[in-house]
Amino acid sequence: EGITKTIDLSEDDPLIVDRMMRYFYILDYTDDGVTPSKELILDAQMYVMGDKYDIPDLRKVAARKFAYLCFHLSLDPTEDMAVGYMQFFQDILPLAYKCLPETDDALRRPIAKVFRSHLTAFPYLVKIDEYRSYCLEYPLFGLDVQMAILLIPEEGEGGSSSEDE
Repeated sequence: EGITKTIDLSEDDPLIVDRMMRYFYILDYTDDGVTPSKELILDAQMYVMGDKYDIPDLRKVAARKFAYLCFHLSLDPTEDMAVGYMQFFQDILPLAYKCLPETDDALRRPIAKVFRSHLTAFPYLVKIDEYRSYCLEYPLFGLDVQMAILLIPEEGEGGSSSEDE
């Protein structure tokens, strides 16, 4: 960075740095055989890396992959899937709500839609205390979920994101 012309990546997860380097060479960072839940976390982590190191194309690819997987999660949730993805919210919320600026909703909107679809299909799986703690820790999450529940049309709905601007 700066004068030394080196980038210090020592604070970053080596596996995520490896995926970022892979992206530089082949314009992809995923492996076949990764479970959808791990893929979602990886996409979010790669989006955060793209933001941290100002790599717009990496952010676009990661946001697109993340939104695609979230869209399929929210289309037709099953109870087994919903139970498994409750852990998803615990893992993904810090990335979307603490590691990115408030104005960046490329991960937040798809997360809120998944939560809405699971809440609508399986309200008994959503523990009110957990939801309340998520909302207290990540206030924008509560607002995003409310917006998704109210079905307020969002700019960029249908595949494009705020990243495309």
